[in-house]
Amino acid sequence: MAVLPGYKGQYRSGPFKVLRLNDRLLAINAMVFGASTAMGIQEDMFPLPIRIYNFAHHANLQTEVMGEIKYALDHFEHVRWMFVPLEWAMGFLFLPGDPKTADLSRAGALHDIETKDTHPIGASLKEALSYPQIRALFTILYSALTSNDTRERLYRAFFQSYNDEYLCPNGVTRDYEPYPWRGCVGLQAGFQYDGSMDFGRSGNADIQHELVRLSAFLPTTRGQPREELLDQLAVYANRLEQRGGQMIFFLPPVLPRLQSTILKQPGVGPYLMRAINIVKQWAEINKLELLDFGPSEDFGCTADEFVDGAHATPPCYRKAFTKIQQTRPGLFRLPSRIKQAF
Repeated sequence: MAVLPGYKGQYRSGPFKVLRLNDRLLAINAMVFGASTAMGIQEDMFPLPIRIYNFAHHANLQTEVMGEIKYALDHFEHVRWMFVPLEWAMGFLFLPGDPKTADLSRAGALHDIETKDTHPIGASLKEALSYPQIRALFTILYSALTSNDTRERLYRAFFQSYNDEYLCPNGVTRDYEPYPWRGCVGLQAGFQYDGSMDFGRSGNADIQHELVRLSAFLPTTRGQPREELLDQLAVYANRLEQRGGQMIFFLPPVLPRLQSTILKQPGVGPYLMRAINIVKQWAEINKLELLDFGPSEDFGCTADEFVDGAHATPPCYRKAFTKIQQTRPGLFRLPSRIKQAF
């Protein structure tokens, strides 16, 4: 995976995904949007005639996803299915901000590469002092200080380079992504032909650490999703339906038993329950399809199918989509009145 320095942050893969999307446009009729938590979704998890490109890319906020969906609606008439995550575990559903304007053209990506190939110190400082970064820093520090191995936690978080080489049974490998966990499961991580991510390993995530990390934002936001963003997403879904397509929303999987554990915590559980209920009521009122993959244990997912608490690898997503197709076999079919050549 090629990561372009300076593109909205050191690990942003946006221009790469835009260029790859344009390479695949004539061969696809479906798109997966979102951030890294949706990268485990692969094309062969869907029945024909659905042919996806997984456009999810690193640190892609909900406000940025909104702009990407609008661009696809405006320019990609043949895209009939759109799969859109509502990301609560990383806090994206709660962060303030207006929907962004996106340019998913080849020319736009090349312009970004040309003009944003440096990372000015001012931009670096602004990003470092942003609310999400500060919140993440305090979460890491708290988790390290309350763990049984504070020194190891701090080393992994702040000193271990994400692209250090390390030895696996099949040879020396290296990970080209920002996660501080590593392992020797499969091959090194990288984007696949369909845009999905082969994470290449699991993170042996500790549920107590992930509980603290993923629930840290709930008291601040009180579990209140950005309802204006939800309302706009409903408008986009209706627009896609009017032209014969379907927008399917989903709550990404989290580590088995993590969601139920958070819900039991008196300080944060009610806020998470509020967020989930608001999203489900919104979907019901607007007659939208919403898949709740959050309690991943309900789909047979296991802890070794996660990089960390919020990043499910393809095997977990495969189980989730397989079960959905078994229980709702007509979900991924367009209305029969739509005459569409795929």
